[in-house]
Amino acid sequence: MAQVAEEGDPTKDITKHWPEDRKIVELGMLTLNRVLAENDKEHHYIIFDPIHRVEGSESSDDPILDIMAGGYLISGKERRAAQ
Repeated sequence: MAQVAEEGDPTKDITKHWPEDRKIVELGMLTLNRVLAENDKEHHYIIFDPIHRVEGSESSDDPILDIMAGGYLISGKERRAAQ
């Protein structure tokens, strides 16, 4: 689920709440139905990137996303180094 911003809604400050009447859309459902065969090895290479771009979508201009992406990158590097 995602709440959709309207014109004038703040997108640069995560402490500012949007009005309750903003549209909520269902994005889909994620189903995990198996564990990767080499899970113990492969999980060292997975990095969650909150600003990963896919065609047809874009992230907001919230500066916290860049900070989060940097933190996840550091975490991934640390996990790989710990192997």
